[in-house]
Amino acid sequence: MAADLQTLTDRLDIIDVLHRYMYAVDRRDWELLGTCFTDDATVDFSGAGGPNAGAAELVAWLADTMGLFAMTQHTVSNVLIEVNGDEAAGQAYFSNPMTIAHDGGPNDLLFSGGAYDDRFRRTPQGWRIAARRAQLTFIEGPFRRA
Repeated sequence: MAADLQTLTDRLDIIDVLHRYMYAVDRRDWELLGTCFTDDATVDFSGAGGPNAGAAELVAWLADTMGLFAMTQHTVSNVLIEVNGDEAAGQAYFSNPMTIAHDGGPNDLLFSGGAYDDRFRRTPQGWRIAARRAQLTFIEGPFRRA
């Protein structure tokens, strides 16, 4: 199956958005995180304990939640992208080790993973996430679900 240069470029640009999202969360760069979404983006993080709302609510939730952790390292893998003009659909796995620091004691390690189901849109500023659903597949550590 041959892909044209524009499709390959679009796929790389979309993968860059996925990576920018992960870096922004880990660096607590909430302004950068906002550049990953369209103005009208919707997000459903209810499967991961978060909001089902707009991107601004997700950014606020992450800004509050990430303060619990001394270290996070989000990664994305197994990316599938289907480009159709100025829109695209994608799926990707995520994994995330995080530590919770304790005064005078060892850190607790929390490890979680799951999948994103995304829709992307080309904007004048480049590709952005227009809709995201996060589904937590596993979590191991002090916040493990019963």
